[in-house]
Amino acid sequence: MKSLLFSTIGFVLLAFLTGLSSDANFAQEVAATSGSGAEFQLAADASNADRLDLAKKLLTTDREFDTEEEYKAWLDKMFTTVLTLTDQVMQTEQDDELYRTACGMRGQVLAYRAMTKKETRDSFEDFVTALENSERVCGNPEGKKMATAFRAIAWQDEVAGLVESEASLETLGTTLDQICQFVKANPDQASLVFDLIYPVSLIADERGKPELAGELLSKFSTGLKDSTRPEHKQVVAGLEGTLRFHRLAGQEFPIQGVSIEGEPFDQATLKNKVVLVHFWATWCVPYLTVYPELLTVYNQYKDDGLEFVGYSIDMELAPLRQFLKDKELPWPVLSEGLGTQNKIPSMREYYGITGIPTFVLIGRDGKVISQYVTVETLSDELTKAFAK
Repeated sequence: MKSLLFSTIGFVLLAFLTGLSSDANFAQEVAATSGSGAEFQLAADASNADRLDLAKKLLTTDREFDTEEEYKAWLDKMFTTVLTLTDQVMQTEQDDELYRTACGMRGQVLAYRAMTKKETRDSFEDFVTALENSERVCGNPEGKKMATAFRAIAWQDEVAGLVESEASLETLGTTLDQICQFVKANPDQASLVFDLIYPVSLIADERGKPELAGELLSKFSTGLKDSTRPEHKQVVAGLEGTLRFHRLAGQEFPIQGVSIEGEPFDQATLKNKVVLVHFWATWCVPYLTVYPELLTVYNQYKDDGLEFVGYSIDMELAPLRQFLKDKELPWPVLSEGLGTQNKIPSMREYYGITGIPTFVLIGRDGKVISQYVTVETLSDELTKAFAK
């Protein structure tokens, strides 16, 4: 399991959809009355504007809960209330702006539910389709933009569903072709492609063919390469790193960076060694979990010519310094944060790495053996590497 550096499923911000901001005073008021149910109450003569105001306040409330069960119960009640309020507005409101505001809030709830409860995905899909076919929504530029943003979320949700259902790679490929056409037609949703990198990589990993992720993602590079739109050019450029990573096997792997003390790294020190480069961070729980195993493997093979090189993506240097002081790591560690300050290109960005820990195993000849190494496969990979 990897910690995600970037969100895998985009979420349309309430402020973008509704033009409303959070109310700090109301949040404090709710915190004071939480548990009484007062935050869900509405006057009998409430107008649609009042209903939307309550829905907005519920969606932007920031509060704490004593238990997870309490949190889930409140969240479910809040979502049910917002759905009821927005339905009432959509059924009766004559003002198109208020109608679109209600649609945006309703979409927020349905999108969240679709991402957390797969049995609600059809409801969200139906809602998005209805928005796209609504003149009251899409007849307005901002309404059209809202419907398109929700469609982007629906596409991400569909890909997530393919991962969960272990759909065939052919099915995934067809879906990505459709998404590419969607992005072509809607350049403002081009960032959707980056949200798909992790789930596409995951579905390839689960089939034991991680290299196929590059093949699948190249659909976007190929499909958008001739576009003159800056949004599409940004996607193509952004995918270069990801595709470069998936094509690493058999290639040399230049390592550059500086230590936490600011000393440039000299790759010549790795000559004739088998090297494991690992991208990690002090805040990465999966890395901290496997760290003891890594240390055991390092001590087992170091006399045979194994070297580790850590590449910390921590932007804050203090936690990294403290970690290195506490752990006294026996291998060199490069700091992306310090490198960035010294205008040294980021290896993480160059190879489009969006999930950590990521391990790259390099042979004695300086060429990549595998960029898909895991802690579980590391010992077997090292045995083969030292047998050569």
